[in-house]
Amino acid sequence: IRLRGGISTISGLIGLEYQKNKIAIDVGWMGTNDPDIDSGVKIDPPQMLNLGIRYFHWPDSPNGWFGGLSLAGNNQVLSTTHENHYEVEGFPSLLFTVGYRRLLSERLDLTVGGGVGPALGLSEDGKEAGLDDFRPSIDLTLGFALK
Repeated sequence: IRLRGGISTISGLIGLEYQKNKIAIDVGWMGTNDPDIDSGVKIDPPQMLNLGIRYFHWPDSPNGWFGGLSLAGNNQVLSTTHENHYEVEGFPSLLFTVGYRRLLSERLDLTVGGGVGPALGLSEDGKEAGLDDFRPSIDLTLGFALK
């Protein structure tokens, strides 16, 4: 199990990773995605949670290429004004990432990668507001092995 920190659409700003052979499962929190609403309005911004999976090409080596697939929740938000309230709608993205992991010490590693993926369930209002059909992915993290 690794604790990961950095900026990643796979493992979030802070997350956990469990690797078994060639496959690693990641869960993480990416922060909040504040909608563009006039100041003075109190609203709870949507949380961005990530769920990812990485496939390591050479699992026996600590250094090597990986491919990743992640579901980034509330990757884009749309706020709409109604007569007496605001509505905030979040849209997830399914992101594909290619990257490289490099061992820095016995328990510390660095991942670097990037990619792209489609926004899921983007409403017509979201498309008209200019939200993107495709979103970039990024993976720049430090991982610390807990055991």
